[in-house]
This record gives sequence, structure tokens and C-alpha cells, in this order.
Amino acid sequence: MRKIRLAPDAFAYLQAADFVPASLRRSLLDQFDASSEAGSSILIDDAVAEGMREIFTERLALVGFDDAYELSPEGLILEELIDIFSG
Repeated sequence: MRKIRLAPDAFAYLQAADFVPASLRRSLLDQFDASSEAGSSILIDDAVAEGMREIFTERLALVGFDDAYELSPEGLILEELIDIFSG
């Protein structure tokens, strides 16, 4: 199990992340909702965490960089999420 804590901006991004399978996203968000605030920590299975990390890494490759190969604003959040879900 991994302990995951999301900052409010990462939580908001995850809420809107339609590229994450809806059932998986809802499952994670429900756990955070139950903890009463986005900054709270939850425990998730290592396999789920790894799957989320892979989803965010794929998205980063698609939209995370500008023309100069600098991180875009979305890329910065994706890197944060990759780090969080990497444990």
C-alpha cells in the first residue's frame, strides 16, 4: 500500500482528468472526498498507484511540453502527480 496526499491543485486536476478511466478516477476521488479535504492522505494499492503513474507518464509525453521542450503548466502538475504516485 502507498500513502497518497494530493495538494488542492493536483486534486482539482485529477477531478477533471477525463483521460483517466472514469471508474478508477471516481474510486480515488471518493476516498479523498471521504477524508473531507484534498490535502488529506489515503492509502492505495501499489498496483493502482503504478497504473496511475503510467497513465500520467503517457499524458505527460502527449501534452506536458511546449515547443521549446519546457514543461507546460499541465506538465508541471503531471510531474507532481507522477512523483506522488511513485511513492
